[in-house]
Amino acid sequence: MHGFSNAGYFLTLGFLSLIGSMAFWFRDVISEGIVFCFTLVVMTVACLFTNQFENIGDNIYLLIPAVTYKNADVQKAQILLENKNKSGVYIWVNLINGKKYVGSSKDIRARLYQYYNVNYLVNYNMYIYKALLKYGYSNFSLDILEYCDESVLRDREQYYIDLIKPRYNLLPTVGSKFNYVFTEEEKIRMSKSQPSCIKLEVLDLETNITTVYHSIGAAAKALGILHRRISEYFSRNQKKPFKGRYIFKKLM
Repeated sequence: MHGFSNAGYFLTLGFLSLIGSMAFWFRDVISEGIVFCFTLVVMTVACLFTNQFENIGDNIYLLIPAVTYKNADVQKAQILLENKNKSGVYIWVNLINGKKYVGSSKDIRARLYQYYNVNYLVNYNMYIYKALLKYGYSNFSLDILEYCDESVLRDREQYYIDLIKPRYNLLPTVGSKFNYVFTEEEKIRMSKSQPSCIKLEVLDLETNITTVYHSIGAAAKALGILHRRISEYFSRNQKKPFKGRYIFKKLM
């Protein structure tokens, strides 16, 4: 896992200092074998502290995932292969800012196929989707927190959301999308993240057919074009037809 805090480091250093002092002062009465075993215990505990502790606000907790994939881009094939027909809870971790998203699925691989489909992500207004598009898969790690039966899936997902308090999870309660009462702060956050209602008119010069799409994402998906390429068309104030074929026009 990532995001080990300064508090964790100081706690580890303090623990090692204490153990070291004890070993030094009692070196004459402790056999070499015991000292060796003691050293192994200290090293093991140190590894746990430096690799497995997460810090959220004032809470430090021990978290050992079932599987860790440090690079969601490089390990994509491995991730999809190893999670076929498996049910469980997963967590995305942004390696740049430490923000996280906890989710679950009765078929993890099928769900991950959606995450790895850019054309799917651009059509939904979710923080984790926007983050994946912005930072790229190579800047995310993916952990399978645990594999579990579908019957307890929601309960286990809720457990980890309560424990980790992931920033990319807008709703604090699993399955509460339609009955959750948003705070004023959350309403402001959502309003800032909402995409503007801009329709896109596309003229296909090869067929001379004009089509109006309800969003840039919808047009990108229909035409098989990356969302960012259409956005760049406007940001660069491009005049020439895109790929020599399409002319884009925003409709307010």
